[in-house]
Amino acid sequence: MLASASHDNTAKLWSTESGLCLKTMMHLPKKQWASWQDQTTILDNSEKAWRYLNISAIDPLSKRLRRYPIEALGPLPHKF
Repeated sequence: MLASASHDNTAKLWSTESGLCLKTMMHLPKKQWASWQDQTTILDNSEKAWRYLNISAIDPLSKRLRRYPIEALGPLPHKF
């Protein structure tokens, strides 16, 4: 396993055997954080992380890139 960090406030864990990213962790504003396994599977998050997380997709009607709240994929997994 290999860890890397970037200027975009993310840290990643990589498989040294396959070269695949196993987990991405992000430091969000105001001491919030989230970690995910791929583009749609959030593994864990802080209480108010939902305020900073979103997904971008092409709106089928306007054909423009649009941001949607992360809850469009379902509720965040963290239980308080």
